[in-house]
Amino acid sequence: LANNGGFTSTMAVSAGSSALDAGGVTTACAATDQRGLSRPQGTACDVGAFEFGGTSTTTAAGSAVATYGDASVNVTATVSPNPGGGSVQFFVNGNPVGSATVNAGTGVATLSYNPSALTVGSYPIRADFLGSGNFLSSTINPGSNVTLTINQKTASVTPSAASKNYGDADPVLTGTLVGFLPADNVTAAYSRTAGESVAGSPYTISATLSPVGALGNYDI
Repeated sequence: LANNGGFTSTMAVSAGSSALDAGGVTTACAATDQRGLSRPQGTACDVGAFEFGGTSTTTAAGSAVATYGDASVNVTATVSPNPGGGSVQFFVNGNPVGSATVNAGTGVATLSYNPSALTVGSYPIRADFLGSGNFLSSTINPGSNVTLTINQKTASVTPSAASKNYGDADPVLTGTLVGFLPADNVTAAYSRTAGESVAGSPYTISATLSPVGALGNYDI
């Protein structure tokens, strides 16, 4: 058994093999072999999971970068030699995220993917060419380290200036949050440096953000 294209190993059939065209008439075998090659290539199907003929392909995916909260990022894959059509199935972090048609002129498939459910980090990309006509299916090398990187989103918190007369209670302290996604429900609790004297003022107002679990997705 060997890697002859497709997603599992097969035993290749070579010219002159007794398995050639020995699988019966067209109705006696599957429409494609294990690699996605149409059957039969000769007068009848070959015996086994490998149909003699077809062009082997390689699939190379490209890394991509997005910012946390982005609603769209392009993921791409190049199929060689150019099959002139067919489709590529994309996976991010092991999950199928959609398929795209191979451009007949360039051999590149481009999928617009919505990464908004992903938090900051790097996620492996896999791309499977599904085969087309006599062009065999292929997938990227699992060790190729192709990733989708989600970077932090820029955000800020700015406490508002406040004042009071000596002896009065503190006013309600407020501020402005910018850049946080509404779905994360980030809020701020404001406080100031302790002290009540006029001579000791001004007193610094600071903010504590929550929930802590969401803050790692932001560059604050």
